[in-house]
Amino acid sequence: MFDIKLSELDDRTLFTLTQESNPDNPMSEEGHINCYVCWTLFVLNLKSQAENGIDLREWDYDMHGLVNW
Repeated sequence: MFDIKLSELDDRTLFTLTQESNPDNPMSEEGHINCYVCWTLFVLNLKSQAENGIDLREWDYDMHGLVNW
């Protein structure tokens, strides 16, 4: 479960992302810890698209082992 909050701070936008583990899922804690890489890529790409209109994701589907596909 996650929550995204946007708020104004000194004429800037503060983006706050909070994620909580599911205590009923034994694999939840491990998945929660490893999730920061995916969230980092997501937020970085969101910022790039919002500020510059550039999508940072790789679009070469023949490449294997990519994080974003």
